[in-house]
Amino acid sequence: MQKVAFLGHGRDTRLKGLLNASGVEVYSPTVKKAVKTMSFEEAVTFFKEIFLRGMEKTHRIDTPNVFAIDGMDLAHLALLTRDKTDISALEYLTKNLSAAAGKTVSIKALPSNFGTQVTTGKTRAIAYINDPNYVVFDVPMSPSV
Repeated sequence: MQKVAFLGHGRDTRLKGLLNASGVEVYSPTVKKAVKTMSFEEAVTFFKEIFLRGMEKTHRIDTPNVFAIDGMDLAHLALLTRDKTDISALEYLTKNLSAAAGKTVSIKALPSNFGTQVTTGKTRAIAYINDPNYVVFDVPMSPSV
């Protein structure tokens, strides 16, 4: 189910997923680095730009409330701290994007390395509004131990 939701169906090419559907805009932000190689400032710029692009796509009516990114990229954001503080990029982004949206914004890991299976040599991320008026798509999470 997860693979079909993110990548579409392997045998029925008519069925696309969130990461490869033709109706989903592929946006190229100004920061052209892999998330795992970004500095704190570059990561903030990258996600802010994608967030604002999501606002533009809804004509400023709504804002993305979920970012789904590769698990290694999520780990990098959680471990990347601002100089001379213990605030991680993940904490900073979650707090500030939520404030800008006026609702909770979460950054979650794509399961099973799906973000790397669409574009050779690149990792995809997706920002979307998880709401029945747009799309209902909860990122499946492994159970907590």
